[in-house]
Amino acid sequence: MTLFPPNPLLTLAGARKPFDSAQFEAFQSLWDRYGEPELVALKKAILPRLLFGEEPGTRDDVSESRASRNVFRVAARQAKRLKAD
Repeated sequence: MTLFPPNPLLTLAGARKPFDSAQFEAFQSLWDRYGEPELVALKKAILPRLLFGEEPGTRDDVSESRASRNVFRVAARQAKRLKAD
């Protein structure tokens, strides 16, 4: 199954919108429940480290899989956005 969250920056009409933490948390619940367990575990391991400014490792350290590298990139972007709020 592939899940895509609502766009965190734009409305459906393409207008800029503020970050919606409730929308973010709602999608995280879906991710936790339906995401691939190893990817969910990976994100849960690296997101807090990113939020607290710790070194999460490099993408090469994370995994060889494309999906794992994507999780790493998404977690890095989410951490940056979450720290801004």
